[in-house]
Amino acid sequence: MKETPEVFASGSILSVYKIGSKVKLEKDVHGYIIGITIRSASNDGVAYDCGWWNGRAYQEQSFRSDQIEIVSGTQTKIGFSNG
Repeated sequence: MKETPEVFASGSILSVYKIGSKVKLEKDVHGYIIGITIRSASNDGVAYDCGWWNGRAYQEQSFRSDQIEIVSGTQTKIGFSNG
């Protein structure tokens, strides 16, 4: 049986903005972080799922951390352990 490599090294810790943090998506478009996706280490390992109202329509989209501006919110740390 072939072994599957570990995705994260033991003791890996990421700093992420909390769900509910307010973000600026474009000049006059604001939304909120509604989810966090852990990705490969390129793109800093995190993508934020954001939701916002566009008129009467609610929209959701995933953004890399360099594509959004945090307006209000705090960071928290999440970690992984193999042992």
